[in-house]
Parts: sequence; structure tokens; C-alpha cells
Amino acid sequence: MCNYSDLIEEKGIERGIREGVEKGRAEGKLDILIALVRDGLLPMEEAAKRVELTVDDMQKLVTN
Repeated sequence: MCNYSDLIEEKGIERGIREGVEKGRAEGKLDILIALVRDGLLPMEEAAKRVELTVDDMQKLVTN
């Protein structure tokens, strides 16, 4: 039989995995938008809007 601490640990692991997946998706989306801007396929303003950044912040990411 499972005890309460095992249940808490399991829930914590599930939450960590879920948050990790969400973070990975967000980073992947940002990487794709940066690539599209660098390739001239997407305007900087549109890319910034899609990830809720300022154009200045997006510019910094694209030039790095």
C-alpha cells in the first residue's frame, strides 16, 4: 500500500515533468521564431508579438 509521502512525491514528479515539457515547448517555439526572423520569413514585430516580448527584446535574441 502506498503512503502519503509516496503520493506527494509522485505528484511532485508529475508536476516537474509537466512544467519541463511546457518550458521546452516555449523554448522551441522561440527558437523557431528566431530562425524565421533571421531567414527573413517573419517580421521581427510579428515574432515578438507571438511570444509577448518587446521588439527590442526580440532583437537582442535574434542578434545573439
